[in-house]
Amino acid sequence: MIRRMLFRLALPLALVAMAPCVLMAQDAQPELAHLHKFVDRMASLKSMKASVKLQVVNQQNSTTNTYNGTLESRGNAYFFSTMGMEIYSDGTTRWQYIPSVKEVTVTTVDTTSGSPLDNPLSVFAHYRELYKLAYRGAAKEQGKSIHRFHLYPKDLSSPFSQIHVHITQSDLTPSSITYKGKDGINYTVEITEFLPDAPVRESFAFSKKGRGKVKVIDLR
Repeated sequence: MIRRMLFRLALPLALVAMAPCVLMAQDAQPELAHLHKFVDRMASLKSMKASVKLQVVNQQNSTTNTYNGTLESRGNAYFFSTMGMEIYSDGTTRWQYIPSVKEVTVTTVDTTSGSPLDNPLSVFAHYRELYKLAYRGAAKEQGKSIHRFHLYPKDLSSPFSQIHVHITQSDLTPSSITYKGKDGINYTVEITEFLPDAPVRESFAFSKKGRGKVKVIDLR
């Protein structure tokens, strides 16, 4: 159960990291131009760093947990840490490392999968095929004016009923992303600090060097 939860928690953060993708809309709302500009800006970044706050709301047992995290990315590669785990991806391979038990799970990044659980890029890269989009108006978040967009999966077997994307009006940077899970668990990633074109690590691949004995679970 914990491992499954950790895997799903990785998704929203990775989505922020992988936002530089082409996003096309079939909806004629003029406000969608803000979302297009946001995606264009993200795609133009050479790298990024962010501090995030992750909130997990379990409606089944009425619990809410909040975790801090850090994120950095360059192109299709990314790293983030939160809730006692570290996620590495070089764009081809994905490593999920849990330092407390010295265990790393290795999987292949599936760039063709339509499921965001397999590939965070799919939310944007296959937008026209997978989602319907709606502009839900302006609001205030973290003391800033934001634009709100809702994505609705066309595939009824998707694990999420909705994905909410909020971007700031002033500079078109990500403010928060919320996943509404059909299993009663909702995930919200609040971006508390966003640093475009920031210096990032040279390699995004996981290394066992300096970590002692690490158990490897290779699912490739």
